[in-house]
Order: sequence, then C-alpha cells, then structure tokens
Amino acid sequence: MLLSVAGPLALSFDGRVNFYKKWKYALKAGIIVAIPFIIWDSIFTKNSFWGFTSERILGIKWMELPIEEISFFIIIPFCCVFIAELLSFFNYQLPGKFWDKLSLLIGIGLFCIGIRFFNQWYSLLSFGLGGLSIIVLFFMKAINWNRFWLLYLIHLIPFLVVNGFLTYYPVVWYNNAENLGIRIGTIPIEDTSYSLIALSWNVYLYELFKRKKPSEKI
Repeated sequence: MLLSVAGPLALSFDGRVNFYKKWKYALKAGIIVAIPFIIWDSIFTKNSFWGFTSERILGIKWMELPIEEISFFIIIPFCCVFIAELLSFFNYQLPGKFWDKLSLLIGIGLFCIGIRFFNQWYSLLSFGLGGLSIIVLFFMKAINWNRFWLLYLIHLIPFLVVNGFLTYYPVVWYNNAENLGIRIGTIPIEDTSYSLIALSWNVYLYELFKRKKPSEKI
C-alpha cells in the first residue's frame, strides 16, 4: 500500500495538475465506494470464499478484515483517480466513436457471464455487478468511455504487478469452488471485473464531486 501511494502523493504537488487540491474529492469518492466493498469482502471472508495468510499480515482486523485490506479500498482507488486526473488534464483518450456502444456490449456480456455462472458466488457478483455497473453508467450518460477504457487498460499494469505479488505468495488466497478457476498468472479472472466495479464508481463520483457544471460529461 505504501509503495502504491508514494508516487501519486509525491506527484500531487506538480504545479500543472495540483492534484493535492482535489484530494478531498478523491477521498470522499473512495470512502463511499469502500463501504459496500468492505461489507462484500467481510461476508466473503467469513464464508471462506477467500482469505488472508495470517503470517503475512499485521493481525489487526475489523469485520474479519485485515487493516491492510481495508486500507486497500481507499489507497488503490486514490491512485487510480490520480491517473484519471492526469489523463483528463492532458486530454488523453482512446480514438474512435464506437466506445459508447462497445461499453454497453461489454456491460451486457459481463452481466450474462455472471448469470451463467450463478452457482459460483465470486463469478456471479464480480461479473454480474461489473456488467450492471457499466450498463447503469452507460444509460446515465455521464462517462467519457474513450478516456475510461484507456484508464482501465493503464491501471491493469500496476494491478497485475501488485495483485500478482499478493496472490503468488500468497497474502490473499481464493476458494476455487466459488470462482471459475481461470487465472491470469496467479490472479483469478474475476478480479479484473471486481476492479472494474470499484474503478468505474470511484471515477464517476470523483468527477461528480469536483465538476462545476452538472451538465458536463465525465
């Protein structure tokens, strides 16, 4: 967590972006999105759908969750929102006019996958809610999908590094009876959709809190 947040914290004071002035929006969004994720995480941990290796955590827990896991839901979205702010400032986005429609198709596809594997709780909720999140945000017409999918692709780089480290040792373990058993290295494929849910709502709320004109698209 410390290594992940070090870069965004240091670069927050760059005179061009001045991200430190927007910390309150990022933290507010992170806390709101963290609440349902912590509840979800706690229920899954209590039911051994996943868990944590006691030798590799501090041992301080709340709602059955290590303090490191709880901090994860604030720190990692903060880092992702920082990347989103950079992309917005420099006006970087994917080219093409098809990303809106493609987003809807991705949302429907993920939702259908979740329903198809309804007997595996992690697959059902990660894909189902991931798809539903994209569908809802699509019809809200509040997301710049060209920029969002570029953000998602960029975030996969640190996601694979950090999550790969945590699942390799493992710091975090998964009950394969509740997922598809498909891995990216040691990372369950469901984690990519789990991250998609958190990323999409954090970015949406962050932009909602800081924008000046309600009619503006995120």
